[in-house]
Amino acid sequence: MIKKTYEKILGIPDIFISKFFGQSGFIHCNSIVNCYKNDNSRCIKTELIRCLVHFFGSAVFLLFISYLKISAQINLSIIFILFIIYQELFIHNKYYSQPKWKGVADILSWVLPIIIYFYFVLK
Repeated sequence: MIKKTYEKILGIPDIFISKFFGQSGFIHCNSIVNCYKNDNSRCIKTELIRCLVHFFGSAVFLLFISYLKISAQINLSIIFILFIIYQELFIHNKYYSQPKWKGVADILSWVLPIIIYFYFVLK
């Protein structure tokens, strides 16, 4: 059950990509050979869209935690950031052959909004 839910959540950014490029463009851009080993401008656009979706997801996370006390916000954010790092650098690398550079880009798109949020909240 948890694995199926996780797989559905993983597919959310892909839904947006297929809306922008169509299903054939999505398949082309996510092919390891075409996207990660060649310099393909269409795949760079795909990665930028994925980062924007991650950025939006981070904003939704911040919206939900903004109603909590600051200590709970910090604790949940630390847990969330650790999970994102683990997911992007280990799970996706091991099971989906995701390159490290893509994991780092995804981590930045998730974590940067959280850092900016706490910079202004704790200032």
